[in-house]
Amino acid sequence: QEFQSTTQKLFHALTTFDPSNYSDRKKASEPYLSKELMNKYFNDSLTHGDSNGTESRLNELSVYGQVVQGETMKGFVVSRYESRVSDSEWNEGTDFYEVEYDTSSKKIIKLEYVGKETTGGLID
Repeated sequence: QEFQSTTQKLFHALTTFDPSNYSDRKKASEPYLSKELMNKYFNDSLTHGDSNGTESRLNELSVYGQVVQGETMKGFVVSRYESRVSDSEWNEGTDFYEVEYDTSSKKIIKLEYVGKETTGGLID
C-alpha cells in the first residue's frame, strides 16, 4: 500500500541520522512531503546546519491507516526510536503522530505530533 510505504520511507528519512548525514534529511524527505510540510520542517531560516552531535535511529514504525475519503487517507503513526548526543547513552522514545496522505500527489500533507512516551524510571 502506497500510504504505508510513503510513511515508512518518510519516517526513516526524518529519524535516522548522525552528524555526518544530518543535512541529507531534507533531500531524503522531499519525495514524501508536500511543499507546505517541506517549508515547515526544512525552512532554511529555521534549520540549523548540523545535528549538534545528535544521533537518532528508527527502531520500529507502526502505521495505522483509515479508509480513504476523497483524495486523502488519514492515519496514525507510532515511531519507536533511540537517540543520543555525542557519545552518551542511547535513550529510547516513542512518538505518536497523526498523518494525512494525498492519494493524487502521493505525498504526506499533514504530519502532526500528538504525544510522546519515554522509557526510564522516576527520579527519587
